[in-house]
Amino acid sequence: MHDLILVLSLVWSSPLGSGVFETQPVRSALALSSRVVPPATAAMKVTIPKPVAKKHSILFFTASWCPACIQMKSQTLPYVSLPGHDLRVIDADANPQLLQAYGVQSLPSYVVLDGMGRAYKHGVGFRDVRQFVDFLNPK
Repeated sequence: MHDLILVLSLVWSSPLGSGVFETQPVRSALALSSRVVPPATAAMKVTIPKPVAKKHSILFFTASWCPACIQMKSQTLPYVSLPGHDLRVIDADANPQLLQAYGVQSLPSYVVLDGMGRAYKHGVGFRDVRQFVDFLNPK
């Protein structure tokens, strides 16, 4: 299997609830499992690092023009503690290749990846803190 690293900037929120958003490069595993990845163009340098064992990732797809995304970023994400999960807030407009790779068709969307970088859960739409925690930890 070829290793690829997606070179892009992501916005992420501190799980401690500080509400501070920063731009950080991708460092965790974004293995696309068996999904087809579009070929790299000159403007898009694509590589995927090896997955970090036992570290689950949550990819939260958002856009600046999406009211439900803005609401979730301010009312949900800062208040959710995610031990054992790496939360990545992804600008959908700046990363269309990731939307295609994970089958994202509406916003906000969230994809949960296992420790090997395989998507195993998908969600769409606004969720408050309780609903988002229930989505991540089904009873």
